[in-house]
Amino acid sequence: MKDSTRPSKHWYVLATHPGFERLVTHILKKKGIDVYMPLSTAGHETGSQKLLFPGYLFSRFQVKDQRTILLIPGVVDLLGIPVATPCDEEEFSALQKAVRSRLPMTILPFVRRIKRFRVIRGPLRDLAGLTLSRQGKRYFAISIGAIRRTLAFNLKDCPVQIIEKDRGLARRRSAVKKSL
Repeated sequence: MKDSTRPSKHWYVLATHPGFERLVTHILKKKGIDVYMPLSTAGHETGSQKLLFPGYLFSRFQVKDQRTILLIPGVVDLLGIPVATPCDEEEFSALQKAVRSRLPMTILPFVRRIKRFRVIRGPLRDLAGLTLSRQGKRYFAISIGAIRRTLAFNLKDCPVQIIEKDRGLARRRSAVKKSL
């Protein structure tokens, strides 16, 4: 049972000085604060890991702990306008699952589309996202709004289907346009 008197913790994005991600991660862990530093191993030498989003980390804490986080050496800011904004839980879970899949991925600028798809099999099964084309290639993509980036996976590795509820939304919009 969840204690409703205790403020809940949320995941936030920390901006760090370049090259300070590992130090900040170490300090946060030592303080008992949850931290997530997405690393990619796909396409790299065995054992080699690359920061997925250089200059950014994810940390879970109560909003009252912001000051403590901002005083950690290497932390520049908490993302959000005008105050720190928690990450979307669905996007954050999708990011973690995508990183665990170890599939090769491409980082693109933020993309948001209405028509959404769901992966039907493979390591990304049940993830919702969008499809897009870049330089003649088709991708399944997951947008991470908190850092304005999109993770793109080769569509051949991710069989997808249109999500029913979004098709219904498109039909409703079409019906509204016809009635005008």
